[in-house]
Amino acid sequence: MNRIEDFATAWADAFPRNPFDPSAAIEVARKSAATGEALASTALRAVESCAEETSRWALESLERTKEAVANGQNPAEFANSAKTFASSTVESAAEHIAAYTEIAKRTQIESAEIVLGAAK
Repeated sequence: MNRIEDFATAWADAFPRNPFDPSAAIEVARKSAATGEALASTALRAVESCAEETSRWALESLERTKEAVANGQNPAEFANSAKTFASSTVESAAEHIAAYTEIAKRTQIESAEIVLGAAK
């Protein structure tokens, strides 16, 4: 039994009062594959967006670190540099976490739409 037709014939022989319609099974398989493809596409877009956001955050952090360590030996300059570095890091973290939240929200909405569409 390598083909659906073989299975349909065996089913009809075993259960003559319960006819098997292979077209229904084929349609279910098609819908399932389309739903899986759409969900995978949504997940990949989310991962790509997160990777881009992580890259931006890392590059910004490196730039702030370069600026912080570039100051001279003066303790007052170092203290001011450390203060600026800390405050900018906190602000940046809040912005990037908000970006991750938006990515998650968009992904949840898209996934829910796909699942609800598949139920029809």
